Amino acid sequence: MKKLLRYFVKMSLVMAVVLLMPLLPALAASIAVDGTTCTLPNAITAANTDTATSGCTAGSGDDTLNLGSSLSITLTAALPTVTTTITIEGNSSTIDGDDSYRILHLNSSSATLTVKNLIFQDGSADKGGAIYREAGSLTITSSTFNRNTSTNGGGGAVYWDQGAGTLSITGSRFTNNSATASGDTAGALSVNTTSNTGTNTSTITNSYFSGNSADSGGGAMDAWGYGTRNGSLTITNSTIAGNASNTYAGGIDLWGGGPVTLRHVTLVNNNNIGGISMGGGITISGSLDMHISNSIIYGNTVFGTAPIDCAGETLETNVGNLGLSNGDCGTASVTSDPKLGTLRGSYYPLGSDSPAIDAVDCLTGITTDQRGNTRPSDGNGMDDNSDGVDTDECDIGAIEAYAVNAAITVDSADDNTT
Repeated sequence: MKKLLRYFVKMSLVMAVVLLMPLLPALAASIAVDGTTCTLPNAITAANTDTATSGCTAGSGDDTLNLGSSLSITLTAALPTVTTTITIEGNSSTIDGDDSYRILHLNSSSATLTVKNLIFQDGSADKGGAIYREAGSLTITSSTFNRNTSTNGGGGAVYWDQGAGTLSITGSRFTNNSATASGDTAGALSVNTTSNTGTNTSTITNSYFSGNSADSGGGAMDAWGYGTRNGSLTITNSTIAGNASNTYAGGIDLWGGGPVTLRHVTLVNNNNIGGISMGGGITISGSLDMHISNSIIYGNTVFGTAPIDCAGETLETNVGNLGLSNGDCGTASVTSDPKLGTLRGSYYPLGSDSPAIDAVDCLTGITTDQRGNTRPSDGNGMDDNSDGVDTDECDIGAIEAYAVNAAITVDSADDNTT
């Protein structure tokens, strides 16, 4: 009788495990991509299908594609569309679109694509030369986008095309990307939420946009359809400099609703070449809910000479800013030259006599600058900005100035890190 009872107990446990197996999450797989035995196209297919493909092991659940260190991959055909949850660990590898192919395409509402430490260059497509996100969520970390192009709208490097999801960009560089079509485009990044049925949240942190260009729209980026379409965009501790557009805005072109928030951003030396809509740095339209705090918006031009930093509509929040000359967005707290130093990799240091130093109250939750150094940097506990309160003040813009006895990170002039 005891043996029979033990048998039934064992069988019950086995049946319970069998019934529960479909409910258990699949174990994630790590797929090694060496470019020879396992190529990137086959690795994406293996991850999408959870099936071994050529020399690539089968995916399983949320998969990670580990590219070999500093691989150089030049596309000879379009890569498979990402339809599941995939992380690509780039390990300083480069994917080159050979001026002929888009590099990555994401098109599934249940998918999430994460790219880390990866270089995207010479991608080319009608929309999003490097990455076209049609559905799902996208995370970009410590990656570089260079010389990517869109020919029919959207962003030259990255295009977010409507729908619910999360876009996160951290510690990344967007340089020399271009959009050659007319209409709502952007040299580097375009985010479109005009037909959203869910919520889109976009964040850009510790990143750098420079040398990007657009025939129409924003030289660096555009965002349109916000607010009324459940979208938000927040840019923090980032430098946007030396971008150009033939119309609308040399730096950022914004339309519709909001909220769009800039915090500790350095947005300088961008050019609206054609002058339409008149914003050298930022153009705002469509009753946008726009907030800018502790940022340098300076030296942006229209027609290459006229200094107009921000145009279109009055800011909802305008606190602790420097610049904002000759536009109709509002008057900054400080209007004099920020006295920036020479570009160092991905940022402009503040000169020792910069009026941006210790000029503003620190913003809640922002404890580091674009380089990851402590904000505020001096820690002297004194009333440096003469507001009557003896607390540490922060510097305006993306970077805290060098300070005596401060532990700082100094990037070399030619490095590619933020």
